[in-house]
Amino acid sequence: MNISTEMAAVGFGLVASLSWGTSDFSGGIAAKRAHIFAVMVFSYGIGLTLLIVLALARGEAAASLADILWSAAGGVSGGIGLTAQYRALSLGRMGITAPISAILSAMIPVVFAAITEGL
Repeated sequence: MNISTEMAAVGFGLVASLSWGTSDFSGGIAAKRAHIFAVMVFSYGIGLTLLIVLALARGEAAASLADILWSAAGGVSGGIGLTAQYRALSLGRMGITAPISAILSAMIPVVFAAITEGL
């Protein structure tokens, strides 16, 4: 069976939405039951472990210092944002927090790209 590129994009988009929604919900529930710092360390630890395993399995080259510093800055800012989101989710405002964070996480890069690269 031959799947078109457009249909594959739709499928991947649906799977991504499902995984993001599931992680928002489970992160909010976990933050209600445990300290937010513990939830963040656990989730970031799993992500880091998976990325290291995948990089080693693919035989990726070591990153340059500049790449590591940019990645660290992105990880810290992402961690701050995710901590704030989990805190809001743990307060029981899932119906407000999840859609706003989803819109902003999509809108900010698009607006930045439109400003820096043009429409």
